[in-house]
Amino acid sequence: MHLKGKEGAPPKPLNFKADPLVFGIALSWLFPQGAEDTLKTEIQYNTAPTEEGVMLLSDIPYPQRSYQQMGLSAGQSFFYRARLVDKSGNQGDWIDWLLGESSADVEWIADEVKKGIEESDAFKEIDKNLVDSNAQLQSAADAAIQNALANDADVRRWMAQNGDRKAEITETRQVIATESEARATAVDKLNSKTDQTEADLTTLRETVATDIEAISTQVTGLTSTVGENTAAIQVRGQTIFNQNGTGSAVYSIGTGVTYNGQYHAAGLSVGAEVKGGVVSTKILASADQFAVLNPATNGYTLPFFIQGSQTFIVSALIQDASIGSGKITNYLQSDDYVAGRAGMRIGFRTGSIEINGSNSLGMMKQDNVTISIANKSGQLKVQLGYLTGVF
Repeated sequence: MHLKGKEGAPPKPLNFKADPLVFGIALSWLFPQGAEDTLKTEIQYNTAPTEEGVMLLSDIPYPQRSYQQMGLSAGQSFFYRARLVDKSGNQGDWIDWLLGESSADVEWIADEVKKGIEESDAFKEIDKNLVDSNAQLQSAADAAIQNALANDADVRRWMAQNGDRKAEITETRQVIATESEARATAVDKLNSKTDQTEADLTTLRETVATDIEAISTQVTGLTSTVGENTAAIQVRGQTIFNQNGTGSAVYSIGTGVTYNGQYHAAGLSVGAEVKGGVVSTKILASADQFAVLNPATNGYTLPFFIQGSQTFIVSALIQDASIGSGKITNYLQSDDYVAGRAGMRIGFRTGSIEINGSNSLGMMKQDNVTISIANKSGQLKVQLGYLTGVF
């Protein structure tokens, strides 16, 4: 007896769709009746709807009927096709090619990118109130000093005082090794104050190693207070990794002032993070005004700057651009434009338009009032609009 498996090709998948995602494309489909013995859905993609250069995207096990291709650029497009393969190895026919494109919706993209940024460790550093953070740093340094004194660790102190004016330098070094951790801590603290003002410079350096994680931290905080107004700077670096594969390296520089009860800040944060097996790197800047300066001969120029939510670029060379809407205050022209001879130009301020084109058969040009067509020798053959009689 000779046994045969199922014969005949599986049916085609139904309602195959490609919907835009932020930096990705979502594919979905349905299974028709009679496809219950499906093994997988095979999906291919290509930059054009042709066999040449076709690539396997994925084999999706049954009964899954969706797939997301992520990691694309905004507005990136591919052609997709799919077929079903049953458990006997029979392959169905391919559906027709379907075009899919990742989202180019700037508002949607910006919203999703913002959410990702706000979940990062780099953002947490740039978002904090540095006046409060420096106060916490000073408290942590004081606690470390007191702990060192209680455990006969190395503590050195210099102090001078004249009435309400007091200056003090304190430094401590402490090392601990227990059954659960090894820890090394170094604190350097400079403080000068009167009854109305105070200046503080605190540096805390610490390394901690346990059986499950390792952490290195260095924080320097500078704080100056006069009455209710405070200026703060914090430079912080931290590296951390644990046994489950989660880790980060974040370095931040922040400045902030509290003036008339209102906090204002600017900062820069650089981070590399690993969470859930996914690596991400970020450089974040926060300020009311961000500028790139060019030290020109006659002083600085501003080739690029951001003021509030507006970006200003003095000159740019862009290879490929996707623009939702725009305001052009002067003109737009092709790089080969020669007035009356080649290329095209649109004058948005004046409302003028000029188009010049040619091939082996002849030439054409168009302006606001006249369309002229000539043969390859330049002899006028057709003219519409305001008639000049010449090409």
